[in-house]
Amino acid sequence: MNKKRHLKAGLLSLTTFVLIIAAMNVYEYLKVKTDIAPTLMSEINTTELEEIRSYFTSVSEQLNIVKQWGENGALQYDNVIDLNRLFFPLFDSQTSINGLVLASGAGDEYFLYKDGTDWITRQSQSTNNEEHSLHFIRWKSFDQHLELWQKTSTYDPRETAWFFSPDAENPVRWSLIYTFEHSNEPGVTAAISWKNHTAPGFTVFGLDIPIKSIQRFLSLRNEKHLGIIFLVNSSADFYIASDINYSSSDEEETIKDPEQIMERVLKTWKSKNRPSDSPVVFFKGKQRWLASFQPLTPENPLFLLGVATPEKEFLSTINSKLFQIDMLDLIIAACVSAMLYLLLWKIGPHYVPPSPTAIVRLNSYINKGEGAGIEFKSTIRTNLKTGKNGKEIELAWLKAVVAFLNSTGGVLLIGVDDAGKISGIEPDNFENRDKSLLHVKNLINHHIGAEFSSFLKIALVEIEDKEVMMIECSPASSPIFLNIGKNEEFYIRSGPSSTKLSPSQTVNYVMQKAHS
Repeated sequence: MNKKRHLKAGLLSLTTFVLIIAAMNVYEYLKVKTDIAPTLMSEINTTELEEIRSYFTSVSEQLNIVKQWGENGALQYDNVIDLNRLFFPLFDSQTSINGLVLASGAGDEYFLYKDGTDWITRQSQSTNNEEHSLHFIRWKSFDQHLELWQKTSTYDPRETAWFFSPDAENPVRWSLIYTFEHSNEPGVTAAISWKNHTAPGFTVFGLDIPIKSIQRFLSLRNEKHLGIIFLVNSSADFYIASDINYSSSDEEETIKDPEQIMERVLKTWKSKNRPSDSPVVFFKGKQRWLASFQPLTPENPLFLLGVATPEKEFLSTINSKLFQIDMLDLIIAACVSAMLYLLLWKIGPHYVPPSPTAIVRLNSYINKGEGAGIEFKSTIRTNLKTGKNGKEIELAWLKAVVAFLNSTGGVLLIGVDDAGKISGIEPDNFENRDKSLLHVKNLINHHIGAEFSSFLKIALVEIEDKEVMMIECSPASSPIFLNIGKNEEFYIRSGPSSTKLSPSQTVNYVMQKAHS
């Protein structure tokens, strides 16, 4: 009798669940069909095109890493081999660039580009004359040159489209489109500048990105979409568009050239005072088209990301897919519900508590105290004895992070003293929360490697009116080294401390770990 009651209740619950899911899907289908433009056009910009935003964000992150090098005194114009050593790998890792440049406010410059398989550097120094010498070197490798030559020119990096003095509000800037002198092709330069700590003036670093590279990138992202994906500057003076991916069955409506569509898009957009929060509707022939715009990234207001799509083709694609997806959802929901009921009926319900919040985890770590898996540090960069920033302070907690990654994981709390008292990171005097997080991430990228960020969870937690930086480390899948200048050091956790291993000890440790 008891089993029958359970079975009846389960069948009723399952039937009700399926009916609710079906009703919700019918409602969503009718809603989307009635209001397709403002909903799905917006979703395409905010979800489907995140890869494009990520690309431009990665360029900004690379610029910030070079800025850290410069602020730490690692970039010297008079040592071209050291500059080659740093920038040859960076150039190869950024396949979309065809040049990079380092220039000072005094007019000194180091420029790197490729000619076939050879590397070429161009160096110039400021003089009192309008004309000065440009020194060129062709390199086989970063420290082996093949050819040297020079020529006289009036070129001055300070008069270029990408040169600008440091700006705290907009640290990374993208130039307008211009023609690169070394390759004679159009492109844009992403640049960052900073004040020099070891010498007067400031320095600018830039990456030259050809328009064809951006167009190729947009076209690859557009394989699954109708219409055109494009970037346009805020004043609509120029645009960069992907290849078009649309052809109507009506020959009169077939569009082969994206310029035809982009002309209509920008004309309509300008007439509407360039909105960035609602779709733009226009006609091309008999076709009704939709275009939607959103800022590319918060730190890059110059560009907007957009998509232009023929409404009829877009609606037919969405209509054909919605019902299939909903039917699949219903089948999965029914199967999962049936299996879930049988499981609950057999073994009883089990409550799975939600994951603890950051503040709960922080309190738990502090209560446990320092040990093999937990370490406390008072500050991120400030020496509390002298009141000044010290590189040794940063390296101290970076060693702990590397040790945790090479061992079984662990947690680093910055803003907690050795006794477990919450002191906060306020003595580090960061301008705001974002600046402190960016500083920590940049240090990790520079000294450990951005490729290992997936093993780290970094959070800034407010507790007792103070802020604690919490870095939770998972054990890495490969050995990780701490890069200090030209040296690499290997650390593991040994009890409550981080222990540096010699090269032979490192080899033995890695081999033992691989066979364990």
